[in-house]
Amino acid sequence: MADSRTKPQVVVTDAVGAVAGARVVASIQAVLTQRAHCRLALSGGSSVVPVLQWLADNLEPALLRALTVTWVDERHLPVATGMPWKHLPEGSNLRLAWEHWLSRCAVPPSLVPMALPGSLSEAAERYTDAFTARLGRVDVVLLGAGPDGHIASLFPGHAALAATGVCVAVDDSPKPPPQRISLTLEVLEDVDHVVFVAMGSSKAAAVGRAHAGDASIPLGRYQPRGAVHWVLDATAAAEIRVDS
Repeated sequence: MADSRTKPQVVVTDAVGAVAGARVVASIQAVLTQRAHCRLALSGGSSVVPVLQWLADNLEPALLRALTVTWVDERHLPVATGMPWKHLPEGSNLRLAWEHWLSRCAVPPSLVPMALPGSLSEAAERYTDAFTARLGRVDVVLLGAGPDGHIASLFPGHAALAATGVCVAVDDSPKPPPQRISLTLEVLEDVDHVVFVAMGSSKAAAVGRAHAGDASIPLGRYQPRGAVHWVLDATAAAEIRVDS
């Protein structure tokens, strides 16, 4: 059976940070033509770092004021109420965003963090309440993926892929640490704009499989309703079939 999915628009470049960053800005601007505020969800991981760094240097204050930022997932690590971001545990996606972007913002955007105190279930419940009250849905996603094709903390073959509602508490992640909070696939697909970034040869197999429509991995299964742009370096794009 032919693959009927809408293919992403793919750009292969050696300037992933700048190209993907400009696409994120264009997506934010497109949303702001329709509403007064834009809701942006960030991924963690090394591939998004150059994008965050580009945003730190190039995102204008007017756009920052119109942003509410949340995360696609977060590792559930020890966090105390009022803990300074620079003291967040290593591996926190909030800390990654703080180090490479948020600490350098001329005008800090509004935040809805997943890095919350309490047990995993308590943190997931608090995040769900905050998401429902302050966001409702997401407009733009900056997304990465793992070498196994996982997105957010939704791993191949894992029950969390079938979760509904705002987020899912994962207590048995196959990638350490085991406890994580993730937006559900349902929420991640209900977005207007997705900018997916991948760099390095370790991502090539998953990127190639996903582009060919392999729904056995989350990246290949992912079908957001809005515009999808992939920004890849040459090594991550090495297994994309030209005729696919």
